[in-house]
Amino acid sequence: MLGALAGRFRDEPLVTLSIHSNKFEAEANKDRIEDVWLRHGVDHPVLIDRDHQIWHAYTVRAWPTLIFIRPDGTIAHALAGEQRLETLETLVQELLSEADTAKTRGKRYHVSRPTRAPSLGLRYPTSVTATAAGLAVSDAGHHRVVLTDGGGRHTRTIGCGEPGLVDGAFDRARFHRPGGLLYDGHSLLVADTGNHAVRSIDLESFEVSTLAGTGVLGRDVPQELTPAREVALRSPTDLAFKDGIVFIAMAGAHQIWAYLPEQRAIVVFAGSGREAIDDGALHDATFAQPTGLTADGDALYVVDSEASALRRIDTVSARVSTLLGHGLFEFGDRDGHFEDARLQHPEAIAFGPHGLLVADTYNHKIKAVRTEPPEATTWFSATDADSLTAPTGLHQLDGGQVLVADTDAHRVVVISADGTRVKPLPVFEIAEPGGGPR
Repeated sequence: MLGALAGRFRDEPLVTLSIHSNKFEAEANKDRIEDVWLRHGVDHPVLIDRDHQIWHAYTVRAWPTLIFIRPDGTIAHALAGEQRLETLETLVQELLSEADTAKTRGKRYHVSRPTRAPSLGLRYPTSVTATAAGLAVSDAGHHRVVLTDGGGRHTRTIGCGEPGLVDGAFDRARFHRPGGLLYDGHSLLVADTGNHAVRSIDLESFEVSTLAGTGVLGRDVPQELTPAREVALRSPTDLAFKDGIVFIAMAGAHQIWAYLPEQRAIVVFAGSGREAIDDGALHDATFAQPTGLTADGDALYVVDSEASALRRIDTVSARVSTLLGHGLFEFGDRDGHFEDARLQHPEAIAFGPHGLLVADTYNHKIKAVRTEPPEATTWFSATDADSLTAPTGLHQLDGGQVLVADTDAHRVVVISADGTRVKPLPVFEIAEPGGGPR
């Protein structure tokens, strides 16, 4: 949003500054903040407000809060919550006109953002899954999907490497920060997070098509079954398949949506849209940035990143319950019974031979979750040989090995079935976009 606003007024003296007042402990780390800055292409300065001094000085109460300051330092507007771009453009234009009248208009400015070469060929991979021919990886930082053989060696790249929403042949198609992947036996479905869309890759023709979304950020939610291409989605992050339905973790809307392939239609499945972790009937329950999604038997399992919580949706009783998590500000790194265990901003979950595994992203660990007895334990953490860095994608193979999108380390790794050994996959050897044969 801020990038779009700055672009709209690129020839005007609009100074854009982000103040980072962390919620989670891991978000206070300077290197991690820089990683996020680079991942999202932020090209304006970011000030780290580690002790929340600026937060308190401006009496901020919510993330995000936008404050508009006049050239003389006085506050013109303070807006809490996500805003429409049109509203922000109007406010800036009014302030520029006011500055013209007062003869206080300043000069344009330019700042260069830092650059850091990622290791080898992937850049912030966010998801990995198995297909009949091998593996698929969401190479989010390069806006593409990478296919490999069973050993992780690169076979094909889907997407030209430039951000955008373009369907068609694999070498011309465009994605924007693709996230969760779902293989349905024929096609590869993609939660195209930055495009607010769900895409499909035909794994025979390698043609890309759009299943759902309009390519713009959605503000409203469908009240009934609606043609999927007519509905604006809101930051879809992951996908799961159950009973012929594709379920979507709609992180930006704090809901779970459902795509019905036969009708090519979409509807809200669970969540009122309010950010919290209330249990209950499907449309009364609340979620807090549901980011990861998986299916098992009669249930869907969801990780709520902002509440560091694990939720269960019983599709038979049509009710939502909380297995692990106690509120928007309750987080940590603690194993044990669900009442005592704590996660820190988990972003992925996968069902398989080990039951439920959770990518405990900000703790850089993989946690195993059992419902009988109800407990969470560390399945993998740092070893003498290797460690993870903000993992955001998981997939369990039939043999018990676990694939991990080790996001901030720019790689995909496979963890041995006993959780003791880590092996990077050679998918990292692919060329950068424009750097060689595809």
